Amino acid sequence: MNIKSSLILSFQQIFNKKILNILILHSFVTFTCIGILIYFFNQIISSYLQELILSIFNFFSSEDSNEGIVHYIAKFISFLLSWFVFVYLLIPISSIMGLLFEEQIFKKILEFRKINFEYKKVKISIIQLFFFVIKNLFQYLILNLIAIPFYLSLPAINIVIFITLNGYLLGIQTYHGIILSYFNQNKVHQCISQNKLELFIIGALLTLLYLIPLINFFAPLFTILIFLNYFITKDYK
Repeated sequence: MNIKSSLILSFQQIFNKKILNILILHSFVTFTCIGILIYFFNQIISSYLQELILSIFNFFSSEDSNEGIVHYIAKFISFLLSWFVFVYLLIPISSIMGLLFEEQIFKKILEFRKINFEYKKVKISIIQLFFFVIKNLFQYLILNLIAIPFYLSLPAINIVIFITLNGYLLGIQTYHGIILSYFNQNKVHQCISQNKLELFIIGALLTLLYLIPLINFFAPLFTILIFLNYFITKDYK
């Protein structure tokens, strides 16, 4: 029931102008950061790929290789790799950027749902927030790097592995980042422990959206909305 109501409310709220304006800003910052990272990745990988493919051509052929063809092959492969990097980075960076806009969106959701109560935020230092972000990003990158052999060697099953792993990480890490601002550490761990299954289900559903081309451009909008609505419905009293 909590998941269903959170999904319905989030879908309604995404058409609310006040909420949508903040979400668009959040998405703009997210995709700008990812775009910059992919640009530099592309610049580096393209030159290496071009040299590698050219050396392979020269190894198998005594004739001069067509550098134009090699150039386009390298560009195509780097494009495919860039798309993988885009999907790979979209989930953690979107979650991190969500922390910057969380309070603004939270207020607008309360206003939309006509909930009137005062809330107090727990003071978190910049250092605490920094280490929280680094720890989650490191965990995400390491676990996905470990899973890469499974992603590459198990067709069809690799999608299930990706959704299971990243659904769990997205659910737990994003929700942790949200409630960290409102509860002490003991309450944070209690909420996560009690809601782990539902958080995983929400995270898995959202991870599936991140995998669908074009739809994944809207996934960050739903991510922050769904978890905030779930928080208000389930744990914020």
